[in-house]
Amino acid sequence: MARVTIDGSALVIQLGRWERLLTFRFGAGGRLEIPWSDVVSVDVVPRPVQEIRGLLRAPGQGAPLPRRIGTFRGPGRKVLAAFAVRRPALRLTLRNQPWDVALLEVPDPERLAVDIDTELGESRQPAGCWRLPDGVTLAGTYSEPTDGAPVAVALLLPGSGPLDRDSQLPRMQLGVTAELAQALADNGIASVRYDKRGVGASGGDYLATGLWQLVADARTIVDAVHADHPQLPLFVVGHSEGALIATALAGAEQPPPGLRGVVLLAGSAGTGEQTLRYQSRQLDKSIPRSVLRLLRLLRIDLEAKQRKSFDKLRATTGDVARVAGKKLNARWWRELLDFNSDEYLARITVPVLAITGDKDLQVNPDDPARIEELVPGDVETERVPDLTHLLRKDAAPASLRRYRAQLRAGGADQHVLQEVSRWIDRQARG
Repeated sequence: MARVTIDGSALVIQLGRWERLLTFRFGAGGRLEIPWSDVVSVDVVPRPVQEIRGLLRAPGQGAPLPRRIGTFRGPGRKVLAAFAVRRPALRLTLRNQPWDVALLEVPDPERLAVDIDTELGESRQPAGCWRLPDGVTLAGTYSEPTDGAPVAVALLLPGSGPLDRDSQLPRMQLGVTAELAQALADNGIASVRYDKRGVGASGGDYLATGLWQLVADARTIVDAVHADHPQLPLFVVGHSEGALIATALAGAEQPPPGLRGVVLLAGSAGTGEQTLRYQSRQLDKSIPRSVLRLLRLLRIDLEAKQRKSFDKLRATTGDVARVAGKKLNARWWRELLDFNSDEYLARITVPVLAITGDKDLQVNPDDPARIEELVPGDVETERVPDLTHLLRKDAAPASLRRYRAQLRAGGADQHVLQEVSRWIDRQARG
């Protein structure tokens, strides 16, 4: 049985000997100290085994059937388990830790949960929890301004893939939405960000979620944010896929009430298929000449292979399908291919800020000009020199192979973060 104690500035988890043997990446002596800033929420779940259903246990770990011990993984989600199947467990939702959630069997979990929640107090940012119409619960964070009352509130939407509220993947610490939240807070703007379905501390199935379900989820949350803060001007800020969702929200027949503007970071015009074809052309340019000669010799047409892949995806009917031996979120791909940003851009009446880098290999850098043509309202655009799709600047020639180096070099470009903050502040005060 684990022991969880409150120790000054940290929450301490101490595993027993048997649990230590079966749990990877734990601290020395089975002890892990978690800063209060990394504890998002705490509660008690009566049947913890349901929380890991559908997740895969890390290889090499095992425990007697009445217990679940080890790390359980799913797309964008890692759970530390150390509990008895038929007993309630303490659930800790975490950030910036090897696990997104810890499910622990502890003595008197109800009382401990109250003690931890009391200790958290003002040391954490308020966490959000939204129950969707289909019963799925999404977890998120509400970030308040560093000083004073907020002048506006923004919903932050990350890019594609199983990204959490901070735009993080286990192997790609992008951090765009977390950095945006901090920049906005420093400029007097509150923000909300959340884990997608099946990611982090949120419920649901990531692979079974389509693009339009993501739009519906965002609409539910943005409406809830406005209901909680009706006095604040409301903005939506999206990066990549998040920009598509922001476009769909703002261009809906009935836009969210209170919406005062949208920010499209690496947003695209045209259809999803056109954007994917652009990506493919940029990838072709980065292929070494020797490889291209070999492809021609073997009569391999990369563009034809891509068309064939699109046809296979469109031929699927389920939410999830196996294509070319890989399990894919087929519904999301079908809806992305057919999504036409132009239809929604042409209906946006609130102000728009569109920023794209001239070294973006995943979205056409010319798209902001097209966005300006389509949107009937006020539009500001910027094509930032040397900026890549990751919102990092890189003086080297544009290449997907540079992504890891860009992430190692530092965070998102400060000019972009500050421009978004200044633009929202101007719109809110105007």
